[in-house]
Amino acid sequence: MSDFNKEMITKYGVIRENILGLKGVAKRAVFILDPKGVIVYKWVSDNPGIEPPYEEVIRIVDELSRKYSP
Repeated sequence: MSDFNKEMITKYGVIRENILGLKGVAKRAVFILDPKGVIVYKWVSDNPGIEPPYEEVIRIVDELSRKYSP
């Protein structure tokens, strides 16, 4: 997603004020929202070198898919 104005990273609390001279960039983060917009999963890392737990993310998305599929 593009967040040119930094609205979402500010709203979700994942903005880094300064990292290696770059100001206002996002932390590495994953948010999963249900169809009502409620956050059901959140993963945030202050270390940009650490990747999210992809298997866990896929599992949560699969569970939501089954729960909300017609």
